Amino acid sequence: LESASSTASKYFLPDTTYKTTEDMVSEQHNESNTIGLLLNQQIDSLNELELRARFVKGDVDQSKIVDNAFYTSDDTLTRTTYTYNSSADDNVNATASLRWNRNFHNRDRKLNAFYSLTLAKRESDGVLRSANLFVDPTQPDDSLNQQKLLSNETQTNFFSVVYTEPLSKKVRLEFSGDYSRTDGNQEKKTYDVVSGAPSTENPAYSNNFDNEAETKRVGLRFIYEVKKQSFTFGGRLRSSESANHNLVTDERISQDLLNVLPSMTYRYKFSDNKTFMFRYSTDARLPDLNMLQPVPDNTN
Repeated sequence: LESASSTASKYFLPDTTYKTTEDMVSEQHNESNTIGLLLNQQIDSLNELELRARFVKGDVDQSKIVDNAFYTSDDTLTRTTYTYNSSADDNVNATASLRWNRNFHNRDRKLNAFYSLTLAKRESDGVLRSANLFVDPTQPDDSLNQQKLLSNETQTNFFSVVYTEPLSKKVRLEFSGDYSRTDGNQEKKTYDVVSGAPSTENPAYSNNFDNEAETKRVGLRFIYEVKKQSFTFGGRLRSSESANHNLVTDERISQDLLNVLPSMTYRYKFSDNKTFMFRYSTDARLPDLNMLQPVPDNTN
């Protein structure tokens, strides 16, 4: 995929007016290969097992060049900037899951158990070059030339159980619970390029960070269904814990959250191709590795 754009802007401020132009050229190449497996086993008339496995390997190469120019209101050039970003990413993702469905003689009574394991790895090699040049010789120019290496690995275990108990032909109660744990590491290394080769590591843009997160949830839903309409109302109680370790400074940060998350859904079916639905839900999440990593992003 290749793209290019050119823009011109004019800014009117209380104390000045200036113009800018921007020329941007970008290229991106994506390649992905997937292998999947699906096995279903009907143990008996009431029990069924499903095994799924998926392996994905993807490569992403991208680059972007941005040239900016700044002018006074009378079209006098004052400054130009140049930014070049490129990266080559190697991504691997593997997921395996097992599902058990238990039916009962009462068709509205159900028990479902699910477990999944997800492994993800990303390796990235990037280059950042930029220049900020002033026409006025009294203003200092500055430039940047860096190589950026990124390694990111995560492992997630997830287990859930859902049980549905019918109270009548129209009313059911659904009990649910789940547990998840994610262990991750993200290492960033940035090297200043001198004389065309990476030299010293830049500590301001480098770090090594571990993250462990656990989430436990229990929920209850009331379900009412008739021929043309359905209504569900319930909520979940969720406990989240996160332990973060900066391996460079040995700083440790822990976070604990306890949330009550209500939800509601109403659906009315006018006909086979006309349906009205209203849904309300709440959610809250702890920050992920990319948010917690204490390294500024200077790519733009």
